[in-house]
Amino acid sequence: MNKTICIDIDGTITHFIEWQGANVFGDILPGAVYNIRKLKEAGCFIIIYSTRSDKHAIADFLKRNDIPFD
Repeated sequence: MNKTICIDIDGTITHFIEWQGANVFGDILPGAVYNIRKLKEAGCFIIIYSTRSDKHAIADFLKRNDIPFD
C-alpha cells in the first residue's frame, strides 16, 4: 500500500523567520531533503503544501534543490 505524505515547506523543509516575499525561501533544514528522498524511494506520494500562493515559485524552488514531490 502506498502512503501519501504531506509536508509543509516553511519551517519544515526550510528555515522560516518571517515572510519576505513569494520568491524568498530560507535555508534548507538539515536532513530535510535526504528524508524526503527516502520517503519517495519507499514509494510514498509526496505533497508539498503551503500558505504561499505562488505555486510556480514553490515548484521552481523544489526542482532547483532536487526535492522530489508529486
